[in-house]
Amino acid sequence: MSEYTIDKIDFNGNTYKIDYSHIPYGTINANSTSTIFNATVDGITELSNGVCAIIKNGIITSASGCTLNVNSLGAKPIYNVMAETTQITTEFNKDYTALFVYNTIRVSTGCWDMYCNYGNSGSSSSSAPYYGTCSTAAGTAAKTVTINGINELTTGLTIMVKFLYANSKASPTLKVNDLDAKSIMRYGTTAPGTSVATSWNEGSVVIMVYDGAYWQICNFLNSTYTIPSAMTDPEMKAGTATTGRTLTAVRLKNAIQYHSADLLTWNLLGEYTGVQGSAVELPDDFHEALVVIEPSTGYRLSFIVPNSTVYFNTSSDRYLTNNYSSDYNGWTRFDLLQDPTGGKYVNLNAAYSGSTNITNIAKWWVLYR
Repeated sequence: MSEYTIDKIDFNGNTYKIDYSHIPYGTINANSTSTIFNATVDGITELSNGVCAIIKNGIITSASGCTLNVNSLGAKPIYNVMAETTQITTEFNKDYTALFVYNTIRVSTGCWDMYCNYGNSGSSSSSAPYYGTCSTAAGTAAKTVTINGINELTTGLTIMVKFLYANSKASPTLKVNDLDAKSIMRYGTTAPGTSVATSWNEGSVVIMVYDGAYWQICNFLNSTYTIPSAMTDPEMKAGTATTGRTLTAVRLKNAIQYHSADLLTWNLLGEYTGVQGSAVELPDDFHEALVVIEPSTGYRLSFIVPNSTVYFNTSSDRYLTNNYSSDYNGWTRFDLLQDPTGGKYVNLNAAYSGSTNITNIAKWWVLYR
């Protein structure tokens, strides 16, 4: 059997054309709320499966549990077409236009399936970044910016604002489009009314997130962080700065050369005569010690002692002996020890000039580096 489409009706001698090319169009009424939408759509007199309409919302953004009442035919819940049993929440934005199809299969008592190009997320939030330029002067605290696509402030809303000018006023605010101005916060702890002057530099692109009450700046360093200043020459030589410093290659080279000279230079600890009642204590930070003795006029003996457990590892005396020349012009012995607290000591034990014992009058020196 053939199928035919009726495209006209003859009645009382007149021919009426049936136009299938249009979907009924209507708007949300001004008395609507975020949960109760009332709409006027020409041509819809009853609700049945497949009845559809394109409806423009110019009043208010939807909220959880919202319903749609077309031409006073009954308030019906609105469902997301991307889910089987999920009703919409904020998807019907106050500036959106959507296609609604009546459905009694999803809900036996009837519902509206909403079709709207609101992105893959299934919400009124767009995956594209919201970006705008603010040209408010640095000395004006009330900043303004126009960003397409933002019709309300929702928690988590993220924007990027390029500021053509720096900010030099305390307690700045930001007004996006025609929405309420909100205080700008840094670091999450700056209370409204306190100074956040010089919050950004001229030309900065600032990322902000709306937290439900304020615009929080996200891409600036925490207030506890201070950008290090350059190391000065006196600081390099002293080596005692307790805060961070930036270091150029030239300064690093100079520091290595300068402090290498320190490490290579012997420092005199003291000059002594004979055995000391208390052994001579070496500095805690010494790397090696040089002991020099003069057993005979014109002759000197010396030896180097590294700061090592090979030499310093016991509270008992250990000895170092050194002979000078084959004609027996000098002979010495030194004691080395380490006390229980880790202190390291050196002392003269014996000194001879030839075969003569000169221990009590022998001069000797300790140097270290």
